[in-house]
Amino acid sequence: ATKRGLDHTREHLSSISHELRTKFGEGILPQRLIDETLPDEKLVITSVRTPGEVAVIQENGGIVVWVDADQRERYRRILAAHRDRPTDEVSFEEFQRQEAAEMMPTKEGGGLNMSAVREAADATILNDFASKEEFIEYLQQYFEV
Repeated sequence: ATKRGLDHTREHLSSISHELRTKFGEGILPQRLIDETLPDEKLVITSVRTPGEVAVIQENGGIVVWVDADQRERYRRILAAHRDRPTDEVSFEEFQRQEAAEMMPTKEGGGLNMSAVREAADATILNDFASKEEFIEYLQQYFEV
């Protein structure tokens, strides 16, 4: 978006990622990250949104973890983070609409299919922790880090 002189809005980012997936395949975004990572580096990819992305990650020895939380709590956390992203400045109803569109492949959702990502995940974690520190501690124990 920056290279194209576009604001980082949800619509612009969705359009660009859809364009890349159409031109190069569903797994292009994580594949580019994997290709650019040195062999001894560790890599964490967030916001996996298509089954093709899951496949690329798993084919390259990675694991996919679906992290979920109550929808209203996720919305509250986004607003509380104050990240100054235009994509975060929406009503709860719009947040729900956007999420629903991304769960199943639709034109409105940019062809994303997060329901399939959830089903293909290697592990599922419910993030209902009271603090970030509690969540990090749980993850460290869960992944034995």
